[in-house]
Amino acid sequence: MFKRIANFFDNIEEYIIIVLFSIILVILGTTVVTRYVFSYTPSWAEQTARIMFVWVTYAGISLAARKHMHLRVTAINMVLPQKARAYMLLVGDLIGCGVAGFLAYRIFVMTMSIFQRGQVFAAIPMVPVWIMYIAGALGMTGMVIRYLQAGIIPTIRDLLAGKDPTIEIADQDQF
Repeated sequence: MFKRIANFFDNIEEYIIIVLFSIILVILGTTVVTRYVFSYTPSWAEQTARIMFVWVTYAGISLAARKHMHLRVTAINMVLPQKARAYMLLVGDLIGCGVAGFLAYRIFVMTMSIFQRGQVFAAIPMVPVWIMYIAGALGMTGMVIRYLQAGIIPTIRDLLAGKDPTIEIADQDQF
């Protein structure tokens, strides 16, 4: 039971992306049909798709951190020995984690400000604007967690144990 729950949360970004992209496809496909066949465009369709796309983007940011697919400058690392390379990548991961943590905090503060004002979308007045902004705070928090989980903690553990750290860099074929 615990393993199934852990597996679900380990892949939550992928599930969010698949579900939301599927819904976006249905909404926009239906909108195209209604626009050209019935000369009718639902007012909520474009805004709903935009909100979902923001959620997909921030889920993708977290997923990229888990799979080591964020942009890195690896040219200098190719000439360094294994241990020095691990330290360089660790510093990069720490900086990325710090920036993501700062952004998560700032986005959360902005989201709370929007929440307190009670802003809603013009096209869909029953949906508050903070729903779109909270995706940024959650996505950046997910990025911090994934940096810690996939890069920082394993590297530090290996270095403290005196082992050569396992260095994972995204393979070009993964794209």
